[in-house]
Amino acid sequence: MSEPEIIALIEACYAAAFDFEAWPGILAQVASAVGAHGSALVPQDERRSAHIIASDSLTEAHAEYRSVWWQQASWAATAKTFFLHNGLVLRQSDLIKLESRRSDAFFQIFCQTYHLGDLAACLFIDPRDQNLYSIVVFRDLDQGPYSTEEIERLRLLTPHVARAFTLGTALSDARDQAVDLTVGFERLSFGTIVLDGAGRVRNINSIAGRFFRNYLRQDGDQHLHALYPGDRDRFERLLAAARPSGIMSASLNMMLRPVGEGHPLLVEVLPLRCTETALPLADTGRGGALLFLYDLFAPDHPDIEELLVQLGLSHAEARLAQLVGRGHSPRTAASVLRIAEGTARVHLRSCFAKLGIARQSELAVLITRLDTLTCPSARN
Repeated sequence: MSEPEIIALIEACYAAAFDFEAWPGILAQVASAVGAHGSALVPQDERRSAHIIASDSLTEAHAEYRSVWWQQASWAATAKTFFLHNGLVLRQSDLIKLESRRSDAFFQIFCQTYHLGDLAACLFIDPRDQNLYSIVVFRDLDQGPYSTEEIERLRLLTPHVARAFTLGTALSDARDQAVDLTVGFERLSFGTIVLDGAGRVRNINSIAGRFFRNYLRQDGDQHLHALYPGDRDRFERLLAAARPSGIMSASLNMMLRPVGEGHPLLVEVLPLRCTETALPLADTGRGGALLFLYDLFAPDHPDIEELLVQLGLSHAEARLAQLVGRGHSPRTAASVLRIAEGTARVHLRSCFAKLGIARQSELAVLITRLDTLTCPSARN
């Protein structure tokens, strides 16, 4: 596969972020690029087996895998024993030895039935929710193992497939919450910035606006710049790579450091090349980009202190109840809140009395339900 063909495939991945129905076709192109019979995007959490997407060449195998074989896929269980990280490529020979494959039902029945040969998987982690996925490619049974060049091509393509897919789910969330996508951006839990093909700012949601004090600035021509001196050049290169004339890079993300107080932000870029659906967002004839900004150090749970106060707790009791209800011991919670352990236990007894419960397990159920009520992703 030539370099222009690889670039065209990468651009097609980013276009698919705006069209979920395009993913089977994208996965078919990925399979072709690495000499595979077919490919699939697989969540590594077996509880999410219904979310597998596969190329059309694996349609029948995909349906059978989802209904039965996901519970018996020995390779998936073995994969979890590795130190899993972004970009890790696991070969079939890494996951199960030849002598074991000869007696393994998954390989001897499932793979034989659907004529699936050598398997390779490249892993990636969604930074928003830490869910682990893999791009799995299957060779035809009559072919030999993957070549080194084909594995390297899989490693090259996976970051783009991963970024386009995970950012596409974020765009889907925005669409679900509003007919107008820019209004939907306002309802997301992370920052978004829309740039046109010249790199000028077209839209900033309110969360992204909060980051301008310590992380970003906008000049008179509406171009973005990083405030932290050590990040300025890299940020410029990141934005340049997303422009129509830029050279597509595997690293369309970076950590952006603050000037003054704050945590580093993860910045990811979704190019809007060759994407007619996206062009109205950028208000330009061609190109542009979406920037997504995440505070990875932000609390995993919403603050439900005010809800607990409405149930009769004092603010001090509500802060303690949140921590204990989410699994902290009274001693650890006391340390976090900088109060004496004895004080924490007195507050906890008062919480139980006011809420009409008797055990920490009951408090955990209540806190979980309040978290669910206030978490948009849980409601969806």
